[in-house]
Amino acid sequence: MKIKIYLKSNKYYLLKTFIDFFTYQSRQTGHQTTLFFLPTKTFRISLFKSPHVYKKHKDHYSLKTFACVIQLSGNEITIFNVIKHCLNQKPVEISYKIIYQK
Repeated sequence: MKIKIYLKSNKYYLLKTFIDFFTYQSRQTGHQTTLFFLPTKTFRISLFKSPHVYKKHKDHYSLKTFACVIQLSGNEITIFNVIKHCLNQKPVEISYKIIYQK
């Protein structure tokens, strides 16, 4: 049985520490974990500083989104216990999506 967990956050260091915690907990119970980092998505926007004449004066903002996929395989009951334990301690800034595969 395989379970894929998609994790996404705007803070790379927070995502990395949660991934380390998650993989440590799953390996302690004897599950095989595979980790894939997805490409970083960047959203950029530029706004005018002044509403009048100066079109060249702009403020630039960007928002980066980091994502990864953790794939777990092993016993079904213990995998769900590990996921439940780890996601209860998940930071608020990280979003997740779980996909179940037989």
